Amino acid sequence: VEKETAYTAAANAAVRLTEQVIDQIAALPSIILLEEEHQLQLEEARAAYNALSDVQKTFVSNYDELVVREQAYQALEEAATQEVQAVMAQIAALPAPIQLIEEHQFALQAARAAYDALTDAQKARVTNYNELVEKETAYTAAANAAVRLTEITVKEAVVSLTVGDTH
Repeated sequence: VEKETAYTAAANAAVRLTEQVIDQIAALPSIILLEEEHQLQLEEARAAYNALSDVQKTFVSNYDELVVREQAYQALEEAATQEVQAVMAQIAALPAPIQLIEEHQFALQAARAAYDALTDAQKARVTNYNELVEKETAYTAAANAAVRLTEITVKEAVVSLTVGDTH
């Protein structure tokens, strides 16, 4: 009787674990709603499934749903990686800060817009973000200096004209 009770308890525990894995998989978001933030949830569901015995795994009726979501997540991750690489290439293609001129304004703005369009998780993977900020800062400083120089030149021209008119 004790062996039978122990066997029943073990079998019930095995069934509960299997049901928990089924519930964990069922709780995963649909493919359409899957985002980078669901990586941990997917990994936990995979780990829970892998921890089951081979016999228990045969009772996980929604295992295919886990596999499909993992594949969808992998595709999502690959697309995110491509987006990150494209932004990094856009930043890298900008000229050095000392070479920035007015014609680069749109390239700078496009690189900034592309970066801003990334998710927070993707932004964290952009390893040359500081380069973008440095170039934006340099361009802004150069543009401000050009404005000041233009203002000084205009003032000098006005003074020159004014002085020339009095003679």
